Amino acid sequence: RFDWMMDIAVAPGENAATQRTYFIVAGTLGTESESFRAVLDRIKLVMPRSDFRERFRATFQLFRGKSPESFDVETDFKRLYDALADHEPTRLTPSNLFSPPNMFSPQEIAIDSEVIEMFIRQGQVELARDGLALLVNQGDVDALLATAQTKMDEGDAETAEQAWRQAALKAIAFNPAAAGAVLDHGLAYAKTVAGQWLLAKRSGHRELADQLEQRIRMMLTSPSLSFRQEFAEHLLQIGQHEIAIEVLKDLVVLASFGGDDAPDFFKVAVSYVSALDNFKESNPDGLAELNLPDGESVRWSDVAIFGILKSDVYYDTAYISVPLSIRKAFLQHAIDTGNEALARQTIDQIRSIDPLNIDFGERMLPEMRKAGMESLADSALDTLIENGLRHVARFKSDATALNNLAWTAAMNGRRLDEALELSERAVFYEPESVTFRDTLAEVLHLLGRTDEALAIESACLLDEPDEWHLHEQIGKYRTLLEK
Repeated sequence: RFDWMMDIAVAPGENAATQRTYFIVAGTLGTESESFRAVLDRIKLVMPRSDFRERFRATFQLFRGKSPESFDVETDFKRLYDALADHEPTRLTPSNLFSPPNMFSPQEIAIDSEVIEMFIRQGQVELARDGLALLVNQGDVDALLATAQTKMDEGDAETAEQAWRQAALKAIAFNPAAAGAVLDHGLAYAKTVAGQWLLAKRSGHRELADQLEQRIRMMLTSPSLSFRQEFAEHLLQIGQHEIAIEVLKDLVVLASFGGDDAPDFFKVAVSYVSALDNFKESNPDGLAELNLPDGESVRWSDVAIFGILKSDVYYDTAYISVPLSIRKAFLQHAIDTGNEALARQTIDQIRSIDPLNIDFGERMLPEMRKAGMESLADSALDTLIENGLRHVARFKSDATALNNLAWTAAMNGRRLDEALELSERAVFYEPESVTFRDTLAEVLHLLGRTDEALAIESACLLDEPDEWHLHEQIGKYRTLLEK
């Protein structure tokens, strides 16, 4: 509920926000609080007559990917960019791509990779390119890395190689005044080597690729466990799963012992599990080729829970959400392997943690039916719905619970009459909610009232014209009605 967040974050009449507020808002928007504050500070040059709350809401919308109501798309994005760059923009051309840093000092410029991403979300691609060119000309290592990766993806090997080398030179130019973290300094250089390695492999330079891979493996023997984790995660990002999994397999054991330099065990375990799952999805036989058992992901998911027990950095809700997530991983494994006994046991565990858990009900129970566990899936759904009905009988205006129960029933194609009643109640309490009306439309469609579903979905589109799910639903309903 982003609209609620905007209303709560800054109250009318306030002229400042707390550091905690910036942290929460930026985290929700998937950006950094420093980037959010930089845009908020400069946007007053674009909206000089607005108060702090209006500027905060406008900044919130910008990072969300929505245009603020008071924004003139034709002129205000350019004005905001100039305020952030504080100079005439530099165009990214072959002649200036690798020119020496220009006269503008970093302190005068509030553009970083997060701000560039914000312009991309707004469809301001040219301004994003200008910002990237500015950072490249300043010798920003992250910008050089991004440029190199982009050029490599575009097939421009020569320019990509230049960018990798330029980034490497900047990364090894150690500046004591700016080197707040030696890890970042070494990691940037390691990324340039990984980029050159990937480029050599794609270009067919086998001998060079072998040399660079050997260098990467040497780097991954660093005594800094945090460096190993960061570099392994970067290798995952660029699709080098095999070598990253090798590193994380050893690292997750080492991190479990703790220590001053040891990374967070839970985060390492999660990275390892995610790497295994993603690799298996893209290469079903990949784990066997790496001599890893099929249940490796599930096993480490279970062990990962110990990582939050000896730390105080997690919110209280983590002690519910993390075990719940792990039980879902076990349930997915049970579905994939056809182990009905394990599935039954895991469902009981999920129910004991969260009797109203909707996610497994809407997403995993249909998978269980496909795997031949129809009876167990039906029983689990009935129990979930009954628990939900008791909840909404006690909390009659809990529109979210009403909607979630209706959607779960719809995704399973069962108890649709009850789903209709629940969905209608949710829409009654919050008629402006597009999500709730979308659920009502799907339930009506499943009950054979597709014409009504199409009418409701079309009205939703007026409120959220950019919501792709609505377009898909409307297309589905129209196709069925035309038959």
